[in-house]
Amino acid sequence: MTKKENNNLECIFLAAGQSSRMWPLDEKIFFKYLNKTVLEHQFETLKKAGIYNFNIIGSEKNILKIKKIISGPLIKNCSVRFAIQKSSQKGIKGALLAAEKIINKKNPLFIVSSNDIVEKSIFEKVITESKKKDFSILMVGKNVEKYFPGGYLKINSKNEVLEIIEKPGQEKRPSNLVCLLLHVIKKSEQFFKILKQTFSKQDDAYEQVIQKFINQKETVKLLPYNGFWQPLKYPWDHLKLMNYFLSSLKKSFIHKSSFIGKNVVLDEPYYIDKNVKIFDFSVLKGPIFIGKNTTVGNHCLIRSSHIGKNCLIGKSSEITRSYLGENIRTHQNFIGDSILEKNISLGAGSKTGNLRLDEKEISSIIKNKKINSNLKKLGCIMGQNIRIGINSSLMPGIKIGNNSFLTAGICVEKDVENKTFLKGNYQLIKKENKVKIPILKNLF
Repeated sequence: MTKKENNNLECIFLAAGQSSRMWPLDEKIFFKYLNKTVLEHQFETLKKAGIYNFNIIGSEKNILKIKKIISGPLIKNCSVRFAIQKSSQKGIKGALLAAEKIINKKNPLFIVSSNDIVEKSIFEKVITESKKKDFSILMVGKNVEKYFPGGYLKINSKNEVLEIIEKPGQEKRPSNLVCLLLHVIKKSEQFFKILKQTFSKQDDAYEQVIQKFINQKETVKLLPYNGFWQPLKYPWDHLKLMNYFLSSLKKSFIHKSSFIGKNVVLDEPYYIDKNVKIFDFSVLKGPIFIGKNTTVGNHCLIRSSHIGKNCLIGKSSEITRSYLGENIRTHQNFIGDSILEKNISLGAGSKTGNLRLDEKEISSIIKNKKINSNLKKLGCIMGQNIRIGINSSLMPGIKIGNNSFLTAGICVEKDVENKTFLKGNYQLIKKENKVKIPILKNLF
């Protein structure tokens, strides 16, 4: 029996989220790392782990883009079906009801969130555990040190889940075990029957169904996980995910079509793609990814950053611990701990502040609430189609909306909404000069 024949899990891959907390960034699953979208990375990881039956749930807005990405050689030797979660179908319950039409309910379900990036090893463990007969539901849980606003698990000495408590707060956590959305449901038909009969105003109908299984004395088993986990909830989570993908660069690579100038310093590891030009006296300290057709001018410093294709890193710019997407233009800029998505130009001398003067953790406004990033260094987060004039200053943790124009010489301390033209309110004062101008002398 082959590995494929021995695994009949119906993978329900949830990818219909609207990424509203990610503003001003695009949908998280379409962000590119190492030339592949998050969606492709997730799909490939599941496939390598041994998943072959895919049911991908998208939204009315993103399904065509998802289908375009999940196609061709990527789906070779796989069964891939798609369904749309309509705007009227809310939360996980809505996504699963959309999936019901395309799955085989005689097979066990493997529910996977597109927003949780994990290692291949946990998918492999789930597949192995799914073949056992000592549970009805299998849930993956991870111990976390800092509080994460998610579901927490109360378990017994047998690693059986007794209760799921959604967002209990720091002080009321039953444990440090956060529930990851990596679940195996053995009794598929029973599960869908209960799901349809469960309603909630708090958008936790799915969790209530699992609790009903527990209350009916069905065994809900915990599978502990201690590896890498990065949920994509807020914009700055992309910086953490960037570090994860950059850490996977074990060997350095320069494409033969690329040009490296004189006295360029390249510290490993790095990946230099097609037709990249790096001019004289620039310093690149790995891990670094430089996308195709990107130019790095003279005397630039780039550290621990991911730079996409068709970018121009102009003379004397410094890029540190930042994600730059496609078509970004810089010139004598400092960009630190920042995310610049697409089609952005910064005038000479403009800078992103990335550290508070009191060196405390930086907060940012998300959906009208002040959210602590838990980061002491966080720069600016910019969407798409943005122009910033010369000598402008962007304060730590602010966000610049799409299709915005910021004029020269301004200090931006608050988020800038989409389609904003922002100009400073100042005036020049002219009067007679009474200061005597000395003759310049040789100062050397």
